[in-house]
Amino acid sequence: MGKWASKHKKGISKKAKAYSAPENNDGQTKPLPTKQFSPNPVKFHHSDAVTCVDICREVCVSGGNDGTIILQNIRKDKLVNRFSGHNREVTKVCLHRGTGNCVSASRDKSIKVWRDSKEQCRLTGHELSVTGVAFDSALCRIWSGSRDNTVRLWDVESSNCVAISKLSRNLVTDLCYSPEMNLLAQTSEDQTLKLWDPRNVECTFTFPTQNQILTSCSVSDSICVTTNNGFSGQGCEICIWDLRQRRLLHSLKEHTETVSGCKFIGRHLVSCSHDATVKLWSQNSDSKWSVCSNLHPSAGALSSLSVADDNTILICSYDKGVLLINMSHNTLTF
Repeated sequence: MGKWASKHKKGISKKAKAYSAPENNDGQTKPLPTKQFSPNPVKFHHSDAVTCVDICREVCVSGGNDGTIILQNIRKDKLVNRFSGHNREVTKVCLHRGTGNCVSASRDKSIKVWRDSKEQCRLTGHELSVTGVAFDSALCRIWSGSRDNTVRLWDVESSNCVAISKLSRNLVTDLCYSPEMNLLAQTSEDQTLKLWDPRNVECTFTFPTQNQILTSCSVSDSICVTTNNGFSGQGCEICIWDLRQRRLLHSLKEHTETVSGCKFIGRHLVSCSHDATVKLWSQNSDSKWSVCSNLHPSAGALSSLSVADDNTILICSYDKGVLLINMSHNTLTF
């Protein structure tokens, strides 16, 4: 797990809470009476903390601090497969939407492609932990980013690195490929969001430096969301960027600790944080974003999230494994 996450492993003793928050006339949210929930984590058979997750329909993949990768059918609560392919923490996992094959990255400096429950290839060359990974729709090209300040392009069939770019202080924290925009979005510990030409991994644009480390990114159409490191209410932001106009649209400040993930879900955004909360965001008629639902699952610091469809979310917890969350009528529930 990242260095900004290790100190947040301890569980939080507050009871699980959920509320749906309509807006007042001034645009501020007003919590409804709290409801109590007792979430049951999905059984992912890891022997240590779950660090990353991805989901497609009913099948999900998770990576753990124990170096294992687990494929599971969450609706049937059935273990599909278990891979022991890395000898250090798995940092990222990605499912291929068409085939169910997956890619994993690790602190052991390698990337692996898994097809039909077997290791197809192992990509090596990074000098430090691989902290970002993405691929095209055919799973022929893979892009990776690392703490070694490089972004690389790999040919899966030959297992060769075909392009590499190195930028000073560019300690990669996440990568996201957008086929619609034909670009790579990348976040870094140098506090910037960068855009890359995926054909030759050439950096084409760097957004203004933020006040905190950027921890993750996600792209939908021409909009990118990034999340920020922080503590005690300082930093802890979600930034929404227009990739065409190359400008910051909104900065959302509701979390009180590092925001570890944020994804699009329908017309909403869902985020998770080391403050142990999951928040659902919506836009009002003035295009202002606010929290419309909030969960406190009493599961400790939350490390990652993935969205299956318009109402199913998986959240990783360092303490409680993986939580299955539903969205219905602008409200999050277990």
